[in-house]
Amino acid sequence: MHLHWESFADQFQSVLDAANPGGLDFLAAVVSRWSGTRAHLRGHRPAVLATLERIEAHPALAPVMSRHWPQQLDRSAPPA
Repeated sequence: MHLHWESFADQFQSVLDAANPGGLDFLAAVVSRWSGTRAHLRGHRPAVLATLERIEAHPALAPVMSRHWPQQLDRSAPPA
């Protein structure tokens, strides 16, 4: 599965838009939270991970993301 994320990152990194997130951005931010994807991206596609983190911090998405993943979005909190 993580190889598919690498492929996704290679194909779609240029269209992910943290400044003006759309459906693909939101879906990628949500689904990347499952099955250890973020840890894998941290080691293999760190630029895409950084983009996903900026997407989920966008004012339109941050309330939804923090409602479902409160500790992961609080960068000051220790990992659970």
